[in-house]
Amino acid sequence: MSKIELITPGTVEYRILVTFLFNREPKKPSDLKKILNIPHSTLNSALERMSELLEWHKYGLVKLKEKGNMALEHIENHRHLIDIFLQDSLNIDKETAYDESIKLAPHFSCTLIRKLCERYPTCAQHVIHIPYFEQK
Repeated sequence: MSKIELITPGTVEYRILVTFLFNREPKKPSDLKKILNIPHSTLNSALERMSELLEWHKYGLVKLKEKGNMALEHIENHRHLIDIFLQDSLNIDKETAYDESIKLAPHFSCTLIRKLCERYPTCAQHVIHIPYFEQK
């Protein structure tokens, strides 16, 4: 099992990755520590485990690698399709659907997302497949 496969919703690694979802600029570890409310030792250990997704040197900025960007695209695809589903099927307003989709995305499996893709094919045209994020 690769280190990437261990990044699942609820883990510190997932939470670190999601901080890049809205702003992909490099971040200071101290800023991540504050955002996530975790000790530096926990953050440092998680960053080391995320070496396939992030570039980081002690006391330097944390930057996304290509695989990190791909992982974020995968997460954003989940969020986007859930957003569309909430608006279309449940008549939830755009702003509420967006906020709720952020909360729900970590809990939707790739299998369920595939079903949403089938239901909303025009919204799913840009969705990419990232095998190492498949739910087993």
